[in-house]
Amino acid sequence: MRKWLGFFLSITCIATTLVFTMYYTYQFYMANQTDEFQNTAAPDTKYRLMFIATEQNAPSRGRVQERALEEAQKQGASIQFRNAVRPNEDEIMKQMEVGIAARVDVMIVQGMDSPRFVQVVNKASAQGIAVITVFTDSPDSLRKVYVGADHFIEGNQMADKVAKAVHYEGAVGILYDSKDHSYQNERLKGIVQALTKYPAIRVVQAQFEGDSRDGAYRRTNDLLNDGEHLRAVVGLSSESVVGSVQALTSRDRIQDYFVAAFDDSPEIMHLISSNKIDGVMLHDDGDVGQTSVSLALEWLRGKNLPLEPYHYVTNRLYTSEEFMHENIAK
Repeated sequence: MRKWLGFFLSITCIATTLVFTMYYTYQFYMANQTDEFQNTAAPDTKYRLMFIATEQNAPSRGRVQERALEEAQKQGASIQFRNAVRPNEDEIMKQMEVGIAARVDVMIVQGMDSPRFVQVVNKASAQGIAVITVFTDSPDSLRKVYVGADHFIEGNQMADKVAKAVHYEGAVGILYDSKDHSYQNERLKGIVQALTKYPAIRVVQAQFEGDSRDGAYRRTNDLLNDGEHLRAVVGLSSESVVGSVQALTSRDRIQDYFVAAFDDSPEIMHLISSNKIDGVMLHDDGDVGQTSVSLALEWLRGKNLPLEPYHYVTNRLYTSEEFMHENIAK
């Protein structure tokens, strides 16, 4: 009996080990892959585009790719999507190098505040590959056009909503990280400019080290401990908002403040759906996909040149009630 029991336990341990080995091997494999998709354009298609997405889990990315694919098919171009599993600088650089090696005609990619990014964009341009930046820009590079939100105007619109929410008085904390992100700088400028119209509102710029939510958590606690008559908190990045919400929730004070965010990361969408964020600034991501492809093909066909360096899409601040009512998450 003991022999059979021992044999059974041995087999169970071996099977369990094999299952976990296969699982982690699969996870490791997936972590080093990209999600690729080639459209159904004819194989002799003249123009080849590559769209490099950097946040594949964000709800909007499906809409971006759907509209980009529709536009490419409509105009007879071939488009390939490469989704970075790890949305960091190294991964994006790797995907862009793949595009250069493949000699695609245009790369559409989210801009980054990085000398390395500028270098790779300029390398592509030198080899005759046009680069279009989307969502965030890289104006110091040789990119052809930026397609996305006007972050300064986003800041203006956010400020007006916040001012109304706090009844035009009290302190408004603006959380942002110490990295020099151009999109955060533009949002901050827009907010500060708009709030100067309201003398009873005091803007508290709360910068924290790095770009982690832990830094935002600690900085929010500092704001709460400083004795400011804090009425609202605005995070200029998803990490700053998530960290701030954690700090407010830990003190059971989340309901006392108007909390606002930009962009639609999965965590931001969860927080606004659960009423822990009162407002989120979103823009038409589908328009980004369609317009970037359309402009890429205008460039390749020599139409309407030179292209305007900026093409802004519409944006809107949704309250949590509007978000749920209009079912934005889908």
